[in-house]
Amino acid sequence: MQDRDRINLGASLGVAVREFSVTTGATAYMLYVHRKAWGVLEAKPEGVTLTGFGEQSGKYLGALKPDIPSWGTNLIFEYESTGPGSRHARSVAACATH
Repeated sequence: MQDRDRINLGASLGVAVREFSVTTGATAYMLYVHRKAWGVLEAKPEGVTLTGFGEQSGKYLGALKPDIPSWGTNLIFEYESTGPGSRHARSVAACATH
């Protein structure tokens, strides 16, 4: 877990960056794997229903700024969570081949 103003993508195989800006806003967390943007995690307070937040996290999938290293044109993973309630929204199986 890292703050956006102090990113060290080499700290671990996987890194989550808080409040990461993309062209359509700021996602709760940008997820990196092997120093490349891989997906987003949208976090909401406990007790909030996750229905409807798929659209919010989904709009971030194709909204990377051009200078962000990634596994492709669009991010390949999105996840929504309230802590105890989580919902894996979508992923691309091809990510395992990268």
